[in-house]
Amino acid sequence: MKKCRVCFLLVFVSGLLVGCHTSRQITVDLTGNSNLEYTVYEEQEGVPGYIALEEYRVEIPQDSWCTDSCMYGDKIYYAISYSDHMLTQETGEHISFEEKYSTRIYAYDCGTGKEELLYCYDLPYCIDVHNMCCNGSGLFWTDTISRGEWRGDYLWRIFKLELQQEAESDRKAEPEVILDSDSAGSEQWDIIFTLAPEALYWREPVGKDRNTIYRYDLLTEEITREQEEFYRYSSYWSIEIAEQVMTICTLTEDGNSCIVIKNMDTGDEASLLVDGKATGPVSNGRLCVWSEDTYYRNLIYKYDMETEELERIQVPGIFSYEIIGDKLFINDADTIWCYEDGAKTALFAPDEKVSYFSTIAAGQSIYGNGSITLDPVLYIYRLTVTE
Repeated sequence: MKKCRVCFLLVFVSGLLVGCHTSRQITVDLTGNSNLEYTVYEEQEGVPGYIALEEYRVEIPQDSWCTDSCMYGDKIYYAISYSDHMLTQETGEHISFEEKYSTRIYAYDCGTGKEELLYCYDLPYCIDVHNMCCNGSGLFWTDTISRGEWRGDYLWRIFKLELQQEAESDRKAEPEVILDSDSAGSEQWDIIFTLAPEALYWREPVGKDRNTIYRYDLLTEEITREQEEFYRYSSYWSIEIAEQVMTICTLTEDGNSCIVIKNMDTGDEASLLVDGKATGPVSNGRLCVWSEDTYYRNLIYKYDMETEELERIQVPGIFSYEIIGDKLFINDADTIWCYEDGAKTALFAPDEKVSYFSTIAAGQSIYGNGSITLDPVLYIYRLTVTE
């Protein structure tokens, strides 16, 4: 029976990776592994030859800070704000706003070193831009503004700037608000969305430990409900999509978790039943990785869907993690590590100021942003798996 399930799972994984016209659903029970022994990875020297590392330094104006950034191809997109500078730390007094303190969005060409101003906010105050991402044709970001009617009444907005229009015209393209909390019927003061090739996804809370996924179609502009009432550590965490595979998590009646792995192209689904509340699960159809719901987040579980091997890894101070193919990348308190075949390799050293990373649209690259408040340099790192 065990052998049959292995074969079925291998067929399912191949469907996730290469596509299939008939969608399938399977369930794999991984409960009863809460006391699984830790997998020990031996530290190795040197960066593997199949990983290409790049580092970029972008000068930003003095007294500003980068509120968010993203990278697509050889372009770095970033937003700067003077919001921290407007408050004098010594006296606690606010500096009067001037036009030169307006929030701006730039594009930096890594090949030529040229910088271009894409958009400057026309507001009488500073605003912090976040959730910046790009799919090649458009640049997206989120901001939150106060309605001014009563304290705590905010409106979140999602912008899209057409990059193709920007490139083909002598006139600068103006960003468009494609969605806001009013048109979405959202009661949240802010959201974190995930960009997929044809849509945006975000979640709305519907009760304790439960959320609903919403989808905004970039072509039809329609909003639909994709998934009802599932567990998530926070509604402000992004929805995990890696290599066209979406991963979400539901709570079972016995207090454990069901990690649902869905191929967005084929419709195939695999459900992993795991102990406790799984936090931050992500899968690409080959691996599934999640962390234990603890205050310090120092335990990671890695399940290989081809070999059916489940590992429990102890990592001090997990900040974030991602997967490419069969490789696991973990950003701890100060270093990005590559975990593979029983070995772990440090890709960036602690003094290189890596603060977080996330996958970009190609799925084979990871970037890190090391900006520090009031530091006039934006540090960008990119690693790409070449094999």
